[in-house]
Amino acid sequence: MTKLIRYTILSLFFFIPLTFSFKNFELFEFPKIILIYSFTSILLIQHILNHLLNNTPLFTKNRLSLIFLIFLFSQILSTIFSIDRHMSFFGYYSRFNGGLLSIICYFILFQILSVYIDKDFTQKIINTSIISAFFVCLYAILQHFGIDKNLWVQDVQNRVFSTLGQPNWLAAYLSIVICFILFQIDQNPSILNLKSYIIFQICFLSLLFTKSKSGLIAVSIPLSYFFLKTLINKKYHQLIVLSLLIFIPILIFDNPIKDKLFPKILKIEDSIIEDYYNITASQDIRKIVWQGALNLWKKFPILGSGLETFAISYYWVRPISHNLTSEWDFLYNKAHNEYLNYAATTGSVGLISYLLLIVFSLLSLKTQPYLLLAYLTILITNFAGFSVVVTSLYFFLIPAFTLGKYKKTSQTPSSKSIKILLNILLIIPLYFLYFSVKYFLADRHYFLSNQYLKKYPQNSLVEISKSVKLLPGNPEYQIQYAQILSSIALSSNDNTYSQKALDALVKAEEISPFHPNYLKKSAQILFNLGQTKTAIDLIKKTSLLAPTDAKTFYILATFYTSTDQINLAKTAYQKALDLKSNYDHAHMGLAQIYLIEKDYQSSLDHFQSAYDINPKNTDALEKIKELKLILTNQTKSS
Repeated sequence: MTKLIRYTILSLFFFIPLTFSFKNFELFEFPKIILIYSFTSILLIQHILNHLLNNTPLFTKNRLSLIFLIFLFSQILSTIFSIDRHMSFFGYYSRFNGGLLSIICYFILFQILSVYIDKDFTQKIINTSIISAFFVCLYAILQHFGIDKNLWVQDVQNRVFSTLGQPNWLAAYLSIVICFILFQIDQNPSILNLKSYIIFQICFLSLLFTKSKSGLIAVSIPLSYFFLKTLINKKYHQLIVLSLLIFIPILIFDNPIKDKLFPKILKIEDSIIEDYYNITASQDIRKIVWQGALNLWKKFPILGSGLETFAISYYWVRPISHNLTSEWDFLYNKAHNEYLNYAATTGSVGLISYLLLIVFSLLSLKTQPYLLLAYLTILITNFAGFSVVVTSLYFFLIPAFTLGKYKKTSQTPSSKSIKILLNILLIIPLYFLYFSVKYFLADRHYFLSNQYLKKYPQNSLVEISKSVKLLPGNPEYQIQYAQILSSIALSSNDNTYSQKALDALVKAEEISPFHPNYLKKSAQILFNLGQTKTAIDLIKKTSLLAPTDAKTFYILATFYTSTDQINLAKTAYQKALDLKSNYDHAHMGLAQIYLIEKDYQSSLDHFQSAYDINPKNTDALEKIKELKLILTNQTKSS
């Protein structure tokens, strides 16, 4: 049984980085988190059986387990007092990792690994990780040369993401694996160790192709350590070989290091494109989001707004300056800084316990330099981003690699009553495995529902109905269900569909009462169904939860306009413009109202503003011409 458990653990490290799916709503993180749930269930079943059959210890006594337990307890507290317990438990839909359920899984995996780890098994995990990364990197290199360029909206040739789904996530993962490869090279310094050098080259090339600055900064630390060590030990052949493997591709291929060494002259057309679309630099947006995270920490200093609720609570403190960025209408489900994310969502209690876990993990790794460096790369990449399934797996489990020497060798048989209890408790991981399958199928039907949504609404309804039946407590499914039902109700004039849609909206709001995006969608559905007063009240509630969100006030203005509450509409449009002065849609809305009121100069001013913001707005251009002619005629007649 021990051998089987170890094979299962190796499978975990092999398959998690490689897994993705074209048949789910979220292609990368969702299949990986389902695997985490499934592997945790299977390993827990195996481990309990191994304990019952062979008296293997249920857990080992070590200080890291205690610190991890303190961290877990802080996350449970944050979830209990969360503004959205569903989101805190499961994680934000499409991200998932970081919710309480995932942290419980990592805790269980840590405890199980602590029992079975030893020096030889640690080496096997490292070898397995490198083999898995080899296949990940082969795909990344093929991506760079265009193997799947027509599959993605993103310019994948410019910045590869392989099976991880995002360039920075791939870079963070490769930073960890490169430390493992350097460890292998250090163990076998012979120049004939071609296998390790080849794999290093493939991984480093893939890292360059991500063009991730945080990844390159992170990997520079283990590389510097390796170069310094080889220099001190006078292993010059190693130094020369690795230097060639690093610097030749840096000089050949486009990457941030080469751009820094040999700055490119910005092409005129590139400059025009950047100015036209007003693309805000990512670091500038991050600063704004980080400020929002700090504001949130001040607002909820003890336990935060709730584990993984940043997508909701950020709206409460969102800086107005975010409205003037190119990503003003994007939803930020993370703070793009793991430490600030914990501060904002789990407060000082969560942040301190998280930092405590990091400190004790570093202490446990101090005798294993390459494991320590691998762990450090995660801390660095998390500073400019956030953890995903793969990086969390290594973040929580790398510290366990050193626990073999602390493991108790004596095995105390469990009492008969404990064995009976454990047999009963086996039902929990079995049910969790069943739940993982249900979750996977529900998401699959949700994906199909979205695929059918525009052309085949009835088929879309059938699929989302299956999702709702499998997981009725998921607000994401309830909102989609209501949206499709309302669409069919409006086209068929069937009140049965309308009532079902209203019931679904009530359920969604009961589960997630403070989610601005859900509330905006619900308000639009209610408005379409003729529930105008309820829709207006709901969007007004949303404006209180998201006081700096210009779009919320714009939606409110359109509701007021449609119900002939013109003065209220003008106030709401103006509020949207106060928050976002370059909001072309709000300018157009105000311009139309002033046109109806025959205030031609004010109407012209707003149409002109809308056109200046968006020169492709031909409707605004036509109105400008008409209004200029009207005003000219008025001047002549006066």
